[in-house]
Amino acid sequence: MKLDDQKKLLEEIHLVTEEIERLKPQTLPVKPDRSIGRLTSLEAINAKSIAEANLSSAELRLRRMVIILEMINKGDKEVGLCGEEIPLARLLARPEITRCVECAENED
Repeated sequence: MKLDDQKKLLEEIHLVTEEIERLKPQTLPVKPDRSIGRLTSLEAINAKSIAEANLSSAELRLRRMVIILEMINKGDKEVGLCGEEIPLARLLARPEITRCVECAENED
């Protein structure tokens, strides 16, 4: 792995970690009697649901990036479900993927 790629992955890990910390407070329960400005309770609950989905996605992305970094540091290659190697550029762009390019194209 190139040093630039490793640096890019570490920077992305840092950004996703910050995003997770920003999203966590938005997923706290919404109290129905709490005044929340212009938002209605239903809108607040909807916003909470969206934040929970975004948090879950960011946590998955973070876990995959850490796994990819560990594998690359050990000299292993990331392979898709079919056993084919997933290009590093693809992993850096979308760490959550588990399919090689060909399998992803055939799935559509």
